Amino acid sequence: MSEHPGRPIAELISTVEAGVPADRLREIVAAIVVRPHSGARQLGQLHVDPGLLTSADNAMPTLLQRIIAALLEAGATSVRLPRCTGCGLERMLPERLDGHRVCSKCKKRAGTRAITCHCCRRERQLASFVGDADYCGACWRDMYGQASAIFVAAAHGLIPSLDPAVLGGVFAQLPASPGRRLRLALDIADYGADWFAAPARGSALFGVLYDQLARQAPELPPACCGHCGQHRSLTNVYEGLRCCSRCYTALRSQPCDGCGRTGPIARRMPDEARLCQGCAKALPDGWGICSQCGTHQHIVYRGPAGPVCAPCRFAAQVDTCTRCGRTTPCRFPGTPGAVCERCRKPRQPCSRCAQERIVATRDESGAPICHSCHHILEDCSVCHRHRRVVGRTEGAPLCEYCYPRHPVSFRDCTRCGRHAKLRQTGLCDRCTADDQLATLFPPELLERHETARTMLTALQAGDPATVRAAFHRHRAVELLRTVLATPDLLDHEALDDLGPEYTTRAVRALLVEHGLLPARNLPLARFQAWIITTAQLIEDPGERQAFVQFATWKHLRDLRSRAEPLSGPLVTSRRHELRVVLDLLAWARDRGKTLASLDQADLDHWATTGAEKYLVAGFLTWAHTNGRSQPLEITRPPRTYLLVGGLSDDQRRRVLDGVLNHDTITAGTKLAAALVLVFGFRPAQITRIRLDDIRSTGEALQVTVGKEPLLLPEPLADLATQTAADRSARRMFTPAQDHHWLYPGAQPGTPLSAAALVRRLAAVGVLVSPARTGALTSLSQQLPPPVLADLTGMHLATAVRWRSTVAASNAHYAGLLLASEESPTAVLRTVLSSASSTEPP
Repeated sequence: MSEHPGRPIAELISTVEAGVPADRLREIVAAIVVRPHSGARQLGQLHVDPGLLTSADNAMPTLLQRIIAALLEAGATSVRLPRCTGCGLERMLPERLDGHRVCSKCKKRAGTRAITCHCCRRERQLASFVGDADYCGACWRDMYGQASAIFVAAAHGLIPSLDPAVLGGVFAQLPASPGRRLRLALDIADYGADWFAAPARGSALFGVLYDQLARQAPELPPACCGHCGQHRSLTNVYEGLRCCSRCYTALRSQPCDGCGRTGPIARRMPDEARLCQGCAKALPDGWGICSQCGTHQHIVYRGPAGPVCAPCRFAAQVDTCTRCGRTTPCRFPGTPGAVCERCRKPRQPCSRCAQERIVATRDESGAPICHSCHHILEDCSVCHRHRRVVGRTEGAPLCEYCYPRHPVSFRDCTRCGRHAKLRQTGLCDRCTADDQLATLFPPELLERHETARTMLTALQAGDPATVRAAFHRHRAVELLRTVLATPDLLDHEALDDLGPEYTTRAVRALLVEHGLLPARNLPLARFQAWIITTAQLIEDPGERQAFVQFATWKHLRDLRSRAEPLSGPLVTSRRHELRVVLDLLAWARDRGKTLASLDQADLDHWATTGAEKYLVAGFLTWAHTNGRSQPLEITRPPRTYLLVGGLSDDQRRRVLDGVLNHDTITAGTKLAAALVLVFGFRPAQITRIRLDDIRSTGEALQVTVGKEPLLLPEPLADLATQTAADRSARRMFTPAQDHHWLYPGAQPGTPLSAAALVRRLAAVGVLVSPARTGALTSLSQQLPPPVLADLTGMHLATAVRWRSTVAASNAHYAGLLLASEESPTAVLRTVLSSASSTEPP
């Protein structure tokens, strides 16, 4: 018999890959290339195109992908996985999209789209659809409880002989998830008449339902094959019709390139030739000397003793059955689990349902339990919840959540000897995390870059649980692996080309944090790229040039001059203004106008088509100054009055009391909640507090938000001290310490975003808008506008508007505010007096 193709494949790969020892390489290939036929086809492809190993070709066969993936895990540096057409990352590509191989995430992302929900009529992401009706996730889940009623209403009109209660009972017994039941009910409501007339047109779940209904309603026609029309078991689907296995095999038959006969294809050759089972058996590589009978036969099995022919297959696996003690052909021969065919699936009366079934497991007394009853539910001895039991300690049950964390499941690590929870590899979390991190850094990179070695050491010192959790972010990890393996990609522009910002954010922050990438103003860079991309929507070259020049002169120049890190809302407002400019240019183009020919009447007409059209005023002034348009003016609508009210003093007192006395809320969140509830600070102001803005005067602690420092009472001072002491920022593998901001953000050197702080406060019951409104309504009644503006950092004109809105008659300075029992600071003093008696968490 010819040589197994695994060894030639390993030898061919070894000429390209030197990072894996030859013995280890042969083991990997032998473990993956199990079927000689597929191995021979792969060997032929490598002979034709050896560059498949290093080219990252998207058309790489799946078998070669598995080999390369295993080699990369073993430390390979030369071979490369195929590059995904969607995300551009080198990874396993099990899916296809538009004729190209893509990864699973890109395939899933391509299936998601924005729709108008059929129920709530809102713009949402598509969760499911039935016919022409699209549903969002919330509405789809809300309809689960209506599935039975929808089905009964539709089916009773089609099968009037069955009582609605019977129909509901049959539907409730379907072995399906709520989502599948709902889809079936909606399908029957839309296509029930066609499906009941021709059951082969329905889904597989409809076939199960139809069989159960046919037992209750004999007038229903039998479910016949959609192709041959005979009453058989419909196990397959072909061309939209459910069919029997015989028709499915016949319809998928193709002409054999060996004998020319039409039949099922059993093997494909490296040259894409198709062979039936007879022609495949006739190939010389499928024949050899049987190790049992010594005759030249077709080999169907390769056991420990060598190749075995079909007549000797069972005789080659003789062992003593561990259950019945007979010496007979067994499954798993040579192992403690050897079992004969008769004992492999024993049937015994289940101790719970009393039915004769295959034994799945046994209880403490050894009584058999079938598959349907084997999920043992008891009260866990640790969490005391009624859950599935997967382990026991001294007879006490442990659920599937508590058992892996209980010392009874711990073992000694095979490498470091630590007694802990082990993985399938026999290693603890610490050793597993170190191995995973080591695979990210190529040896060449560690040799050349001292920074890379320092980064690896810092990551290996982190929490192993956090490191292992980060490796579940497969896309980010693969992106980091690609960047570290290719030194040319250690650049911001190259990283931008590897994916959108949300996919590269974590990797970029990690590389900047450890010095492998220089710091960059990401909001400014993204805004600059957005301007170039958006300008391409303008057809007229002159207007396109004017748009870019205005955006550069006004917005980019202003943003570049700011020393502080740019916030998201600041850049978003600039984008919004430029979108209004785009809307004006598009409106003029649709009416045969240009920027130069636009007159005041046209502008007045356009201004009535929507809100916030006044934002185009700056662009019009610039265009006229630079000779690109006529002198045009647009009037800004009058400012709306401020909305006073919000939370009352009593309501803010209760909310603040609940936050400060809650043990699980962090000190930073408590401090932010107090600043919002008492002083009405905006979340953007709070996140912009630097460590230098918090100063101690020896007797008290001051924080500067506006022009004048604000004195913090003792409990708030303690919270500020605790927040300043623990300012760890989340990163991909290990948290980082920030040295500038009181609330550090996800990117190095940037503060936490205001939106993130709003979400944190909402999670603890502090709604920012009503809380700020209530605080500023009270403060503006008791502080004169200059004092209010200096303390809170708001503009003086805004403080005046607040004062005018609430119509306060007398002004009191901060000292009077602190002395007043009715002031919002009295609210703080009342709460803090009770909170000071407890230890801060």
